[in-house]
Amino acid sequence: MGKGGFGGRTGQLPDWMKIVKTTIASLSEGFIRIGGLDECYPKNRSELLEPLREIVMSSPTTWESLSGRPHFEDEIEEYFTSTIMIAAIPTTRDIERYL
Repeated sequence: MGKGGFGGRTGQLPDWMKIVKTTIASLSEGFIRIGGLDECYPKNRSELLEPLREIVMSSPTTWESLSGRPHFEDEIEEYFTSTIMIAAIPTTRDIERYL
């Protein structure tokens, strides 16, 4: 998708979440992967996490994977009560390989 979004227009987050909810509802299984949540503004995170929680609650065969730095862990736990947190701490070797 280009800079202008679909049809030259950029969708708003609530519009995108409605599309995701409709799409997930039509599937027998789903997987949603969102990375870099710590880079979102707090207001945007809540606009994303609230409908995502609704999607997951209404679709028990949908799995979600969220990633970000540890400082927003408490916020995630407010939305998802049965969350499994996995710390992914890079080593110097990981960073060297990446660079």
